Amino acid sequence: TMIYCLPVRYEAFWKEADQVKQLWRNRKDLNVEHAGIIALFGLELYGWFCIGEIAGRGFTFTGYSV
Repeated sequence: TMIYCLPVRYEAFWKEADQVKQLWRNRKDLNVEHAGIIALFGLELYGWFCIGEIAGRGFTFTGYSV
């Protein structure tokens, strides 16, 4: 097991969550480049979600085969 990594990952998660909160507080200072990167990242997350759903359905588009 990799239980020794949990404290480091927990700390990294909260550090990134604080950065997102800070970015949201200063959203008026956001430039187009950063907004574009955020939008592309969200699009990538959505794409991976869709791929995971299709793989979970057995690579069918119509639904789960039960």
